[in-house]
Amino acid sequence: NSPLPVSEDTLEHLKDFDIYLPFSNYKVGILYVDENQVNDEISILRNEFGSERYTEMLRGLGSLISIAACHMAKIYSANLDTSARELDGKYTYCWIEDLFQVMFHVATLMPTREKDPLCTRKKGFVGNNYVNIIYNDSNVDKYFSETCSIVKSDVTLASIIITPLNESINQVHVNYKGSLNQWLSHLSPKIITDRNLGSYVRNVALNVSAVCQAYLVDERKVTHYNNWNKRLRLIKKLKMQYSPQVLIAKY
Repeated sequence: NSPLPVSEDTLEHLKDFDIYLPFSNYKVGILYVDENQVNDEISILRNEFGSERYTEMLRGLGSLISIAACHMAKIYSANLDTSARELDGKYTYCWIEDLFQVMFHVATLMPTREKDPLCTRKKGFVGNNYVNIIYNDSNVDKYFSETCSIVKSDVTLASIIITPLNESINQVHVNYKGSLNQWLSHLSPKIITDRNLGSYVRNVALNVSAVCQAYLVDERKVTHYNNWNKRLRLIKKLKMQYSPQVLIAKY
């Protein structure tokens, strides 16, 4: 096994490994629904803060991180703008384990800009997630017991609905598109305390996201390559490109 030749071409190929980091990535949207906002997609997206209990739930999801620092810290950015322009805000929440990372698209932490009154940019993030978490502070239960997504999307397959109740407890249930019935029908509503809410919905979101990926591969025949697959493909490509036979012909 010969070492790779030292050249600019080799270094460019090796940079691809920085794109596909050695862990699985998941992204989950988070929306806060206040009173009188049911069926009002724009008002929901324009929310810039939520209740104290909502904020406590966010803290339980994971760590508050600087979006701009994601690249240097090798944290999955989930397409959030990491430049100095801060198009998607300064901070967000993420959960990091050895083998996977979960990045949350928190709509209340994203700026609401005058040039984007319809919150198209926010919707682009939330609407392109397989799973979203909806914190229902609207005092309306029936609508949220039936809807899969309060932001119109062909991509979102499931929503985790949190309804805060009295005595610091919450009802959590999962709504999903009918075709996911055989995959997620076992998820019955649960009563969770404020203290455990963030970690509980994070774990549910992670599991449901994995199920959605498996569903798309199995039912819709969508090809899915995780980062491990992509890194292996890069290694095989390098092996072929820099095999002794190719190098002799090249040099």
